[in-house]
Amino acid sequence: RILCCSPKIGHINKVSLREPLLDNPFKRAWKIKKDDVKICKDCEFRYICSDCRVFTEDPEDINSKPLKCGYNPYTLEWTDWKSTPEKQLQIQYYKSIYNA
Repeated sequence: RILCCSPKIGHINKVSLREPLLDNPFKRAWKIKKDDVKICKDCEFRYICSDCRVFTEDPEDINSKPLKCGYNPYTLEWTDWKSTPEKQLQIQYYKSIYNA
């Protein structure tokens, strides 16, 4: 499978590599800036932070905060994102679809 930011965009044996590059979901994800991402747009670290649009806090919203971020720009506090109870449901969701 070729995966891009959660939506499946094709199987490697059935889709040319060119097709996903021309596909709207791929283009949309490619052009997302940190200023477009919820919570990140308010973060002082947004321009130096790495980001993976595949794992977001809300799998249905490409503009939601990265799941693997443990920083809260409103309280200026860091937490271990893996141990945050609110993120456990999303972690299980991604494990089930990606076998991660």
